[in-house]
Amino acid sequence: MASGLENLHIRRAKPEDIGDIRNLIGALGYSATAPKDMQKVLQQYISSNSLGLLIAELGVHVVGLLSYTVTPILRLGGNKMEIEELVIREADRNKGIGAVLLKRAREIAKESNVRRIQISTNPVDKLTGAARESVARRFYVKNGFEVADRITLRQEFERKA
Repeated sequence: MASGLENLHIRRAKPEDIGDIRNLIGALGYSATAPKDMQKVLQQYISSNSLGLLIAELGVHVVGLLSYTVTPILRLGGNKMEIEELVIREADRNKGIGAVLLKRAREIAKESNVRRIQISTNPVDKLTGAARESVARRFYVKNGFEVADRITLRQEFERKA
């Protein structure tokens, strides 16, 4: 483990992590999700075998998270893990915490018959509008990922009141 990370602990999320989770998701540049809505989603992550939310604690402080889904894929003859969010508190970036979270996700993937791990990154920082793909891309390539030719299409739906 990298120097200074002797007190780093990776664990599954708990309901009482909701405040730290909201802060970390906000650091990604997404608008604040209503606390009640986020609490419902957190409960799904906690109670599901195909969803996971890993929390990185350094000492007594939550400093990062990694969320993932595991889905069976016919063409793979096994499961795919999609990393949905990976964020480290700004003051704790570039210390190796993200790599430790990825290592734990890989361990879970091996236990879950996962044949592929995927992650998508946004090429533009949602907070500043600046290009950020190079930072995220370098991090993932450094940690063993390959750039895949893929276009992501999506359709958004309004939240139910």
